[in-house]
Amino acid sequence: MSLIGYYVAHVIQDNGLGVVFGGALGALYGMLYAILGAEDYALLLGSLVVFGVLGAIMVLTRKVNWAKFGQPTEAAQPARPTVA
Repeated sequence: MSLIGYYVAHVIQDNGLGVVFGGALGALYGMLYAILGAEDYALLLGSLVVFGVLGAIMVLTRKVNWAKFGQPTEAAQPARPTVA
């Protein structure tokens, strides 16, 4: 995990994001290890994790206007020439 974090830090040229990525990867591995270790509760734990991830995605994207997603913004549209 630390090697992958080190690699990501140099690819994106930001040590902080590399450490965050390595930590997130470590947390993911730890969570998967815990789920696989608890055979009797694996379905329950997996369902709770998926519920939590879905809830986090919903909170993080609550202000995204999905109806206009992918359309150019007004600032990105070329200016119309003015006729004098």
